[in-house]
Amino acid sequence: MRRLRHAKLKSSVMKKGTPLIFIPILISLVGLFFVFEASSVRALSEVGSSFYYFRLQFVWIGLGIVAMIFFSLFDYHKL
Repeated sequence: MRRLRHAKLKSSVMKKGTPLIFIPILISLVGLFFVFEASSVRALSEVGSSFYYFRLQFVWIGLGIVAMIFFSLFDYHKL
């Protein structure tokens, strides 16, 4: 009985926590678009590729998402 209640609680938390994962990713992708729009001309003139800052920002967003997933799965109670 206790396991069933725990499973229902965990399922409920996962449904409520889903926007907490997808909203930052969505905001990051919108920001990535704005970085490209704002810096493409400057990157083309300085580096020779209009996607330079876009790629740089994309790498950091990817690392941030990996860190977010790692720490969301990390059980801090075992420290």
